[in-house]
Amino acid sequence: MPSKPADRQTRVAHHHEVPRPARPAPWDLPPGTILRIEPAPELAPFVEGYYVYSNGFGADVVLPNGGFDILLGLEIEGRPTHWGRNLLHGLTQTVFATPPNRAIHSFNVRFWPGGIQPFLPTPMPSVSGRTVEIAGLPRLHRLGRISRGGPREIAERIEELEALLYEQIEAAPVPSELRNLLEVLRHAVTARDHMTPGGLALHLGVGARNLQRAMRRYCGIDAQALCGITRLARCLALKRSTGRGWADAAGESGYADQAQFVRQAKAITGLTPRRLDESIRAGRIHPRSYPLRLS
Repeated sequence: MPSKPADRQTRVAHHHEVPRPARPAPWDLPPGTILRIEPAPELAPFVEGYYVYSNGFGADVVLPNGGFDILLGLEIEGRPTHWGRNLLHGLTQTVFATPPNRAIHSFNVRFWPGGIQPFLPTPMPSVSGRTVEIAGLPRLHRLGRISRGGPREIAERIEELEALLYEQIEAAPVPSELRNLLEVLRHAVTARDHMTPGGLALHLGVGARNLQRAMRRYCGIDAQALCGITRLARCLALKRSTGRGWADAAGESGYADQAQFVRQAKAITGLTPRRLDESIRAGRIHPRSYPLRLS
């Protein structure tokens, strides 16, 4: 079973402060802070991490990274602190919007590619490109209660969340096919080397047809589409972490040339690399990416 709430506090990984106008923030988190917390070991194959966004963090749009995200608004002192909606964001969306110029205090569950499938008895292709209210989704609708209850400790909310998730994988064992796919995808999206459909098939020991069948069933998209999304997320992460130019970051991320990078960046985000960079620097866009192993 998931560990005690007190143990959860020891898994806080890091603070990443984003410059924002000062606003009051509960739980002693500085305004504009992202707090990342590791999942329990039993859920780590499915959940990449939990993120708390303090008041003052509110990018207009957030880019896709190849995995599903659940965004829950948190009540503080009995009042909702974001726009009062609990949402599931699909993995192929160009962007999802948050209200601009609004104080937001929210909780994000970020799944690995394919990691949400055991908790959502819905065909993955039907939700992979959408934002939907979790109140209308089987099983996941119960997560809405995590957002309620006033100024509860973060660890207490995560304990309740993990109990609900763990209950589902205990009731319905996860197929070995999915566990194998998840292991390969987790390695691929965090590796410095870019992933390709051929590389995924090779590591799984299956042919191209069986790979595509598994990807559609468990992720909702084909391998080529997932590789394109994660390649862009990797490129953005490399540029931000190393300070390199677009050409170097694109080449190291597996783009054949800068023209291919420009085309795919515009296809996924609707922006040229220059406009994308300007929007990220201005805080209007927040990139999502899995933690890269850069060495």
